[in-house]
Parts: sequence; structure tokens; C-alpha cells
Amino acid sequence: MHGIKPNLKMDIVTYLQKMNETNLWENGSRIKECYTIQPAMRIQSKKWTLCGHCDVSTHDVQNKSLGQWVKQNVFKNDKQNKSLGQWVNTQRVLYKRNVLSSDRKQQLNSICFIWDSQENAWNKHFNQLCAFKAKSGHCDVSTHDVQNKSLGQWVRQQRLLYKRNVLSSDRKQQLNSIGFIWDSVEYAWNKTFNQLCAFKAKNGHCDVSTHDVQNKSLGQWVRQQRLLYK
Repeated sequence: MHGIKPNLKMDIVTYLQKMNETNLWENGSRIKECYTIQPAMRIQSKKWTLCGHCDVSTHDVQNKSLGQWVKQNVFKNDKQNKSLGQWVNTQRVLYKRNVLSSDRKQQLNSICFIWDSQENAWNKHFNQLCAFKAKSGHCDVSTHDVQNKSLGQWVRQQRLLYKRNVLSSDRKQQLNSIGFIWDSVEYAWNKTFNQLCAFKAKNGHCDVSTHDVQNKSLGQWVRQQRLLYK
């Protein structure tokens, strides 16, 4: 590409600037590096402003190698924010020790600073569970649900904490307010029992056959109850 080859040592900004200099961007887009320094927080943020874009697809035949390079280098996990993360953690520690100045508290609150990352993560999962219930009609998220695997694991964790009696009363109240299912086994049994009641109301009996194609799982459940009874 006009003598320019991307490599791991070349900074992405430098590379894109060279692209611009050789008119590889059809719209003649330019890159601007904007630096914003806020002394009170000691944060330096670097922003890239493009009139075009850097989203080069790996399916772009003409730029396949460039697309692969962008995927490998631009979207990989970087360590540029490691020091910032440590700084954020320090502010939380100072806040808990009540030694953070009111001015700094006010500054951090003005940008919706998250003082408790664990509480924030819990609330995030709780909101996801509310959305799941609104869509599915229940809170019984399975850990085998591929689309909601992390939510299912979180639900399972709340049940374990509840059984160990280490779940806070506030969180119990929040979960109870949306009909949280504390015992998935009991919930599944009652659900199938209600299906059997509906079957009897329709057919006049409870003798569900395992060969009944439309009610196969219910028939298997009925058979299981008989075995447990014996």
C-alpha cells in the first residue's frame, strides 16, 4: 500500500497519519490528537477524532492483510489504562477510610464515579435479571442457557449465599420484590405439578403416558413420582 506496511512496532496514530499523507483515505480525513488534562484528578486522556473510520474488515478483499492487522492490534486488550485503574482503586480506598477531601468527592461524583465496584456489578446483574423476567415471565435462569450463562451463574450464586445465610437483607428484599426463585428444584416440581393439574382438567385423569408425544416430559415426571413413592 504505497510503500506503507503496518507492523507491531508502529503506533496506530502514526500509521494512520502516514495513510492520510499518501492520500489513502478517499475523503482526505485527518487525525487529530486531543489531549485533556484535569490537574485535580491527574488524568490524561487521549482521543482520536476521525472523519472516516478505522474499522477495516477482514472480509475486505483489497485490504485483507490490513483488516487482520487492525483486528490483532487495535481491538486486543491493552494495558494503557492500568495506572488509571490503580488510581481509581486508590480513590475508593481513601473514600472508605474517610480521608478523601470533599472537593475531590464532589468532582468524582460529578462524573458518576462508582465508589463500590462490587455493588455496581450486583446491581447490573439485578437489572439484567429484571429484563430477563420481563421477557421470559420468570427468574429461573439456567446455567446451561448459552445466551444468559453469566446471568445464570449469578442467579446460582445468590441462591448459595442465601442458603449460607450470608446474603444481606436488602438484597433478599430486592430479589423477593421480583419473585426470585430461591429453590430451583422446588420451582421445577411445582411447575410440573401445575401442568399435571391442567392435564387432569382437560382429560379427567392423571395417568399421563410416557408414550404421549405431546406430554412426553410430563409423562416421564409422573413415572418418576411413582418410582419415588415405591
